[in-house]
Amino acid sequence: MDADLLLEQKLRKLEEQLLDARVRKSADDLDALLADEFIEFGSSGRIFTRSQIIASLREESPVQRSIVDFKS
Repeated sequence: MDADLLLEQKLRKLEEQLLDARVRKSADDLDALLADEFIEFGSSGRIFTRSQIIASLREESPVQRSIVDFKS
């Protein structure tokens, strides 16, 4: 299997973990998935820190999510 495909599969698996409601509620799981230097740029242009994102994800109501047209 080629390296690009393996990388794409790994990245998709990590993204899918972030969609899991149980992972989104777990500070430990989120801490393991998000890099220390993680920054989120919202659609409004607002910048969110890693700690803000972890807190926000842990407080959100569960919603069914899926990945469509994933490309690495």
